[in-house]
Order: sequence, then structure tokens, then C-alpha cells
Amino acid sequence: MSIKEKINKIIEVVAADQQALLDSLSEKEKKEVGSVKRWTFKDVLVHSAFWWNVFLERLQAASQGKEVKKMSEDTNSINDGLLEEHKNDSWDIVLKENKRVRQEVLKWLDKLSEEDLTDTEKYEWMRGRALYHQFLGDCWHDEWHYTRYLAEHNRLDEGVAMQENLVAQLKILPEWEYIAIYNLACFYSVSGMREKAISTLKKALKMNPEMKEWSKEDPDFENIRKDPEYLKIYEE
Repeated sequence: MSIKEKINKIIEVVAADQQALLDSLSEKEKKEVGSVKRWTFKDVLVHSAFWWNVFLERLQAASQGKEVKKMSEDTNSINDGLLEEHKNDSWDIVLKENKRVRQEVLKWLDKLSEEDLTDTEKYEWMRGRALYHQFLGDCWHDEWHYTRYLAEHNRLDEGVAMQENLVAQLKILPEWEYIAIYNLACFYSVSGMREKAISTLKKALKMNPEMKEWSKEDPDFENIRKDPEYLKIYEE
């Protein structure tokens, strides 16, 4: 299976998860107006479309030999401003834009070659990473927000199942498996699943010890930072 085929597979998994969640929403949930502290699913869709658009704009600029736009590192301010700007948008408008962006992503993926996707030097703005990592990163980013939405709306079991399924699917990309497992540990942690968070983090760090230093600072583990079992990880 080519890298392009693998990315398409992951995109299909995430798209199916999005559709399942959309199908489960009540009319009330679709009309809700969110806040910075509690996003609605409409906010999640706006957020997803924005960051995919950033990626698409970079691809377009690179293909035309233009300078790729740099984003502010203060993503929290960007995200908060985005929510405020679009909080009163209608459900239909938000859904339409989300679908348009997804179609554009698939069009771009279709015309990119294996070399485009795997060359670590072709796109300067990727900072030495192959382009396919951005596709996978944005897919994971979407899934994170879907599952956090479920967790925050009393549907944690569904969110856990969704996260765990994506990790299983990512085994087709062995070089991404440890990233997926690490991110799963993050999800367990922020969802209050202490034991699973610690055991999964141990597994991820065993697969890639280089992540140990970052994990000490990762805010997703803040609520287990003082746990004796967590601290033991760094004594080994």
C-alpha cells in the first residue's frame, strides 16, 4: 500500500467518525452557541476547516513558488478569535464550508506524488518532515476534537472507542504508531483515566525514548504530574 493510499485510508476513518457524530446530534446541539471553555460541535467544525485551510493555502503557495505564510505561535488566541468570529454562523453554512474544505484536501492529495508526500527536503516550511505527516497530523487533530466533544458531553465511552480505533488503524504507518499511542495517553489523561494514561505513556516512551523530555512538560499530563506511578516513569 502506497503512502497516498494509507493517508486516504486514515482520512476515510476520520470522515466516517465525523459523520457518525453528526448523525447523532440533536437539533438543539446543532443550534447551540459555544464558548471558549465549552465548544459546540459547530465550533469543532469551524476550527477543523480553518486549520485545514491553512494547510491548503501553504500547499497552494508552495506550488506557485510563493512564500509560505507563517502563522503566529499563539494558537490559543487564534482559536479563541475564530470561535468568537463564527459563533453565530448558521449550522448549514459551517457544514457546507467543512465539506468544501474536505473535498479540496482530497483533490490535493490525489494530485500529489509519492515523492511529494515523502521527500523531507521538498517543502521548507515542513522543517525537515515529509508532507504526509501534515495530512496525518490534521486528521489526528480532527479526531482529538471529536473525541473530546464526546467526552465533554457525557459520551466518554464513545470517545475512547473512537480514539482507540484510530490508533489501531494507524498501525498501517509504523512510523506514526508511537505518536498515536502517545496522543492516546494524552487523551486518557485529560479524560481522567489515570491508570490507562500512565500505562499508555510508558508504552509510547518505550517506543520512542526521545519524547521523554517533552512529556515532562506536556500540559496534557498536568493532572497526573504528581501521581507516584507517573513519577516512576522518569526514575527508570
